[in-house]
Amino acid sequence: MRKKAKKLLFTTETHEVFVIRTGHEKMRAFCDGCRREVEMVSLDTAVDLTRNSARSILRAIENREIHSHETVTGHLLVCGESLKGEVL
Repeated sequence: MRKKAKKLLFTTETHEVFVIRTGHEKMRAFCDGCRREVEMVSLDTAVDLTRNSARSILRAIENREIHSHETVTGHLLVCGESLKGEVL
């Protein structure tokens, strides 16, 4: 006599977390380009403040028109002072 195949039903549950922040996060740090402590902002905040694309801001950073600092965790901080002085 033939045995019946067993059916297994697996149910998985997933969770997603979205963090939505309002306002602009700012911090003060030493800027090598300005040679003093200045307000630093994230790339996303720089985009919001200047109304320019991230690509154009990154291009200006590569051309040394805007100062930036990369943290040990890989986050890019943009110098608020050099950002104000730059017309993008």
